[in-house]
Amino acid sequence: MINAMISVILSGAVLPLVYFTVAVITAVSIMTKGSIAVGVSALAASAFSYVGVAGFIGNLMERREKHYRTIDLVVFGAIDTVLVATAFGLAYWSDFQVGFSDYTIDGFYWVLLGTAVPLLVVSPSDVLRGWTPKQRPAPSMISVLLQAIFSRGIPILIYTTLSLIAAISITIKGSLVVGIGVLVACAFSFFGTATFVGSFLARKEKAYTMIDLIGIGSIAAILVAVSFMLAYWTGFRVIFEGYVIDGVYWMLIGMLTALLVTTKQNAL
Repeated sequence: MINAMISVILSGAVLPLVYFTVAVITAVSIMTKGSIAVGVSALAASAFSYVGVAGFIGNLMERREKHYRTIDLVVFGAIDTVLVATAFGLAYWSDFQVGFSDYTIDGFYWVLLGTAVPLLVVSPSDVLRGWTPKQRPAPSMISVLLQAIFSRGIPILIYTTLSLIAAISITIKGSLVVGIGVLVACAFSFFGTATFVGSFLARKEKAYTMIDLIGIGSIAAILVAVSFMLAYWTGFRVIFEGYVIDGVYWMLIGMLTALLVTTKQNAL
């Protein structure tokens, strides 16, 4: 489980994944509030800002392998410039905002962020057209992104990211103790469930006796119970795009996430 999360982080797909996850949630939230056109525009603006920059930088980095001429790069640059300009135009027209907790990011700055993400993660294989080199090519960013989406590390990453943002938001408002309590609660709800489920799945390989499982279950139950007590004590909430999730329900989501991603390798 931890290995899956680390592999996702090191794959370079984390930033695009987080960016597009937030973009999709924002677009869906806008659509459910009754404005389909604005929601589609927000999603298109996010995609155009990222693809425009990633496409040009990828082609620029592979100009020697592809034997691109200056005129080729100019044409690619023009196309990508149109995409980015369209992204800013859609952001201006739709006037959408990305909101989390008490913080709001204007659509213009969100699109600007989308142009910055490719600068950190783009690789030479991120090009508009395919090619056939003599050696096996490295996987493209889209391939890595798809692998990351279908890996077990993604639910963990999303849950951890939202938990961190909630804790940091509380800490910034002046309550360090409560912020730490939120982090501990989220960790205990997840790891308590994952520990027992992993051990139960691997009971035959580990040759666990009933007493062993009861002992592990007791430890897991204590962790989960402490997480719910911390959630009740801190009274925190996870807020995104106007939707509020109470801390107790967030603990349940942490347990559900553990149930979805835990394997035998996570046993004690």
